This record gives sequence, C-alpha cells and structure tokens, in this order.
Amino acid sequence: MPVEQPRGRPGALVNDPRLVPGPDAAPVGRVRRTASPARVDGFDGATAGRAAGPKIVGPYAKFASGGDFSRTVLTPSGEIFVAVRVSKQDPGGERPLVFLDGLAALRERGEAMADKFRDEGQRTVISVLLKGQGDTLLRDFEKTGGKSLDHDLSDTEQAKVVTDVLDALGITAPVDVFGLSYGGAIAAAVARDAPDRVANALLVAPHVRSQARAQMGEAAWQMAVNNPWNPWGLSMYRSAAKATLGHGFGQREIFKAHPGAFHEALFRLAMGVDKNELEDTVAGVKNVHVLVAEDDGASPLKYNVAAAEGSPGGSFTQAPDALKGQHDLVSADPDMLVRWVNEKLSPERALP
Repeated sequence: MPVEQPRGRPGALVNDPRLVPGPDAAPVGRVRRTASPARVDGFDGATAGRAAGPKIVGPYAKFASGGDFSRTVLTPSGEIFVAVRVSKQDPGGERPLVFLDGLAALRERGEAMADKFRDEGQRTVISVLLKGQGDTLLRDFEKTGGKSLDHDLSDTEQAKVVTDVLDALGITAPVDVFGLSYGGAIAAAVARDAPDRVANALLVAPHVRSQARAQMGEAAWQMAVNNPWNPWGLSMYRSAAKATLGHGFGQREIFKAHPGAFHEALFRLAMGVDKNELEDTVAGVKNVHVLVAEDDGASPLKYNVAAAEGSPGGSFTQAPDALKGQHDLVSADPDMLVRWVNEKLSPERALP
C-alpha cells in the first residue's frame, strides 16, 4: 500500500490552549471547567430549538435543528457527556463527525476540537466522552458511585455507547467516526459493530495492540495473560499495568471528590482493549483510514499499515516528518488533522 502524505503546511502552531496538553500526554495540573446546563432527559432536535432562520433540510435536519450544546445525554448506556457543534454551511446535509479522544479525555479538549473541525473544516461534530472518561465518569460517580468501573470496559461496550448516543440524538443516517489513540480503537469497533451507521472511520495513532506485549516479548506476555497453569500471572500482570498507568498520568482536578476514580478508570479502559489487535478489528471493515507518525512507540507503523491494508477502501497516511515520534497528534498539529480529514471526506475542501 503506498504511503500518503497529508497536503498543506506541516507542523502548524497550536493556537487553542484547550488542545494542550493532550489526554495521552499525562499532564499534571488544574483543569479549567466551565458551567453548562445539565439535562439528562434525552435529546430531541425537533424540540430543542434554535434561532429563527432558513429552514434546515437534509438527512440530519432534525438533529441539526437543536444547534450547539455541551451536556449529558440520557442513553441506555447511561448518562453520557456530549458536545455538539453544527456546521454553518449545510447543517441538515453535513454528515456528522464523531470525535473520540484518548484514554484520559476531558470535555475541554473535545469541545476545542469540535470547534476547530466546525469552524475550519466546515463539519458538524459530535464529541463523546465514553464510559470512564471526564464528565461522563464524574456523572457516574455522582449518580451510582462509579458502577461503570466494576469491570473492564470492552471495545464492544464502548462502541454501543456511541450508537446509543446517536440514537438519543435522533441520528439514523450514517456518520463518520474519528478517534485518537484509545479513541481510535473504539472508533474502529464502532465501524466493525455498526457498519450501517458508519461511512468512514478515521484513526489517528490508534491503539493497535498491547504495548506490554512488545516490551515483555510474546512468550512472556502469553505466559502472563493466557496461561491456565500460571494462576498468579494474570493478577501480577494487571497489578503492574495499573501501577504503570498510575505513574504515567497525573491526577485530574475534576475528580478531587472521588480519590482513585481517575486511575481506576484508566485501568479499566486500558484492560478492556489490552488483548485487542487493530488488524483483526478492522479486517473487512470498509473505509478505515489511518494516520500515524513515524517512530510512534505507542502506535507502531507496521501494525497500522497492516490494519489499513485489510480494509476495503481504506488508506494509510504517514504524518509529516516534523511530527516524527509524536503520538498525541491532536496537540502536536490539529491543523494538519483538519486538512487530513477533509482530504479523506471532502476533497473539495482540502487546502492545496
């Protein structure tokens, strides 16, 4: 498969502080929070209302008539935090882009990327915080004491969160899904589990397989994870993984009332996809487009190439050389991501 290079200027400066640092960069510090109305009674675009103007028409008209919002939405999967930004060019006809961020996703960065894709890419964007992430996790602790963290969160369970959100928003026509890192693995699972609801899956530096598998070596990893004659192996492996995540990610201010919640969530999210192989997830799934930088230790090139090759209509793009070694491409060059998405979905909008 030929390696593509995204067009346009590489290494653009980041001008939105909400995009730095990224959720997979393990930042430490205070998180700014802004108030927004809390509505958990579901969402109906037909009744949400927006300012008077031209009639909105198209397959997404009912949803788009609700306009922009940031709030929790009641779904069969629970109360899920969603930020919506509606295209100003063709709100009823523009196919929404679902944005799924990395392990430690927070609402501020999701909102920032939604704004950017809408304002600069002319897209309608739905940013979703999955189970175990940000305000969705906070709401779960407030309502149930954190029941969502009583088990590992599989990609199948998280994919259902996305389709449940689409149902709650009244969206029945296909959408595009965009995911970074952990979010890339879940975006791939959505395309696998609900192919009639996904037109394209855009995966940026996605989780491709267990990092511990490469670090430990295949034999040692199998001995720890899949060996029935080693009853303590899996327990020790999981304990080590939890400790590693705890050291790698600083605490988040929004969870100060719930000590331990954030790191337990990281553990449940990571373990839920630890045995997954991206190549297997997307095998035969149409229109999976992958973007990754060279020397990204968390998302090795060869596994991404193999995954893209297994997708009919899929493609692989290597990020510009200026981004070599970068994993969190949302923080590193969000402008490049907007260009890449437009090249894949709307070539007429792509910059020369």
